[in-house]
Amino acid sequence: MNPTKDLKTYNFVEFNRMNKIISKEIQKQNGKTILFTSGGEAEGKTFMAVNLALNFIENTPQRVLLVDMNLRNPQIHKIFGMPKENGVSDIINDKIHYEDALKTTDFPNLKIITSGTYSGIVAQSFNDLRFVIEELRQSADIVIFESSPILVSNRGNIDHAILSSLIDTVVLVVLARRTRKMSVLKSNELINLAGGVIFGVVMNNKYVPQEKKKKGMLRVK
Repeated sequence: MNPTKDLKTYNFVEFNRMNKIISKEIQKQNGKTILFTSGGEAEGKTFMAVNLALNFIENTPQRVLLVDMNLRNPQIHKIFGMPKENGVSDIINDKIHYEDALKTTDFPNLKIITSGTYSGIVAQSFNDLRFVIEELRQSADIVIFESSPILVSNRGNIDHAILSSLIDTVVLVVLARRTRKMSVLKSNELINLAGGVIFGVVMNNKYVPQEKKKKGMLRVK
């Protein structure tokens, strides 16, 4: 996936629909932050976060900030062809100010904060996570986060469950024909225990019959 090569995935009908549903929820809450997370690895969090961000800037005048908080396996910097240094982990570890971490892209109204130079998050950083998120909220109209998987060990990483409690709209990504029901239930339980609430679940790579594809019902994959 390389959005610099005129990829139009973000205009698929599914992302237009997701944009509308999430925008309505955000307006109801008077919020602006969105988190994509999942129970396990490789379920499509990055794909969803990037494409929704591109859909927002394509179809609305809103300024969007895309933040890679998946310190375990960051991918957003690779997609946009930029260095991951001077990012989230550097902000949390007080190495740089958040404004110095903002990276511009080839897309108007879209900025990115990469994962940063990961060397482990200092213990007191978790207490500052709320402050960091509040700072990031001020830099855009919509802030989209991607976190590490909930059910995968993340020692020294950002606590994804606590992160979810600080976000207005939390979306859980599941992979069709692979994600187990128990994984979804356990992810929901951990998020609830941390004070967060899952707004909705997005199924990635769902099979769509060929005749429906011809009518515009494109498969997200």
